[in-house]
Amino acid sequence: MMNMSESNTIEETNSSFIDVTPSDDLLDRTLNIYIYSGLVIGMFVGVFLRSFFFFWACILSSRGLHKNTLWAVIRCPMKYFDFRPAGQILNRFSKDLSVVDEKLPKELLDSLNIVLSVVGLLALVASTNLWLLVPAVLFMVFLVALRCIYLPILCDLKRIESIARSPVLTHLSVSLQGLITVRAFESQDFFMNQFDELQNFHTSVWFILSALKRGFVFSLDTISAIYICFVSLSFMGSQNTLVGNLGLAISSALSLSGMLFWGVYQTTEVQNQLISVERLLEYCDLEPEAPWEIEGKTPNTEWPEHGIISYEDVSLQYSEYEAPVLKNLTFCIKGSEKVGIVGRTGAGKSSLVSSLFRLTEPSGSDEEYSTPDEWWP
Repeated sequence: MMNMSESNTIEETNSSFIDVTPSDDLLDRTLNIYIYSGLVIGMFVGVFLRSFFFFWACILSSRGLHKNTLWAVIRCPMKYFDFRPAGQILNRFSKDLSVVDEKLPKELLDSLNIVLSVVGLLALVASTNLWLLVPAVLFMVFLVALRCIYLPILCDLKRIESIARSPVLTHLSVSLQGLITVRAFESQDFFMNQFDELQNFHTSVWFILSALKRGFVFSLDTISAIYICFVSLSFMGSQNTLVGNLGLAISSALSLSGMLFWGVYQTTEVQNQLISVERLLEYCDLEPEAPWEIEGKTPNTEWPEHGIISYEDVSLQYSEYEAPVLKNLTFCIKGSEKVGIVGRTGAGKSSLVSSLFRLTEPSGSDEEYSTPDEWWP
């Protein structure tokens, strides 16, 4: 009888167990799988669209910045290139443009992702223990204060490093252009020593910049370790804390410290890389040369018919702080005439040609190229 009752009990238990798992639970589980799959697909599509539009905007910005910078340099007057080393221009279009194209978009996107991740981790930490927000906020304050101390020094050193790189490129470009002359006068050792001095100065600045970054990373690691220790010790006096909440709090603190550490570092790098954008924008604001065509003095399609060149009271001044090279010059060259310019060194022979082709814009001039009956600028 006992065996029969036990078997009946087992059968009833089995039947009741089967009844506890109805088809509704299977439907709910299937629905949850569909929801989870939809969220995963939506996240994939969202990440793809975010990355696509972000890098598309970065490409357009970089292309526009390069176009405006190149056009500004091309439109500069000739006197700009007389006082500007070629290495500075090469530095803008090599290193600075490379930073804008390659490093800046990646670090900027990483910084935006970290900001959103930190917000989610703070909410997760607060869900386990609301009081853990206090050390988290203090941790963030210390990191921001450290960043404010570190960032001005980093930006200044970055500018010095960029300035120190330009003479190296200038020396290399000039040496290659005059390589035959250098070898003819057997001055290889002199130029090599000069290049080594410039390279050593740039390397010393670069080493200080690298050491500053390593020191900043070490300080961030130290503050992160103190924060994790504080979070771990805060649970020692609590007897009612669940083990799961304790593990979740510590793991969230580890993730939060790592995120904040990397976020502060990346934001400083983003602001550091923006110096390259600043340097390129300086070239976009360069003063352009005079317009190629003077309004109201456009020649006809048959110009020049006879090739008359007329100067009337023309003056040429390379700088507003220097005396005029050509003073009130007046002459007229008729068509088919051959004219030779003779004078001592510094008399203004090349300046006359520069004014003729507007390599240097004449001041207070009435310079004209004409047909016999009409005058055209």
